[in-house]
Amino acid sequence: MEKLLDSLEGMQARIGALEAYSRMRRFMVAYLSSVTAPLPLIVRDALEAANLFDHKLLTDAGLEERRVACWSFLDQKPNANDLADQETCLIRAIICALYVAPPDDDICELVTWFLALTKKAGIDDDGRAEGLLKRFIDE
Repeated sequence: MEKLLDSLEGMQARIGALEAYSRMRRFMVAYLSSVTAPLPLIVRDALEAANLFDHKLLTDAGLEERRVACWSFLDQKPNANDLADQETCLIRAIICALYVAPPDDDICELVTWFLALTKKAGIDDDGRAEGLLKRFIDE
């Protein structure tokens, strides 16, 4: 995985942060969409929104609205900061994919955080993550 993350840094340097984040958003959506376990409704709705956005069928404002809805949902939870809670981790993971532009210059760090959250949520399939990540880096 470290080698792929190094490749991600190189890709970002070559194509710029905006395009690199766009690819990684598609990776995050593809990875969460491939999960066979049931996902919370708010996560499924957010996945759909991110997918629609990537196909230019949802506006910037629509994507932001979905991100705000996820944060609002978390704010209602008594354990919103509990990273041992699967639902919390999944919501925080999908939030990583709900930005129009990268929320931070370090996209590698964002992807690392996303993968850590999915692992904490019980999604521990490094083989699938690595394969998908490679595919989106090599696009």
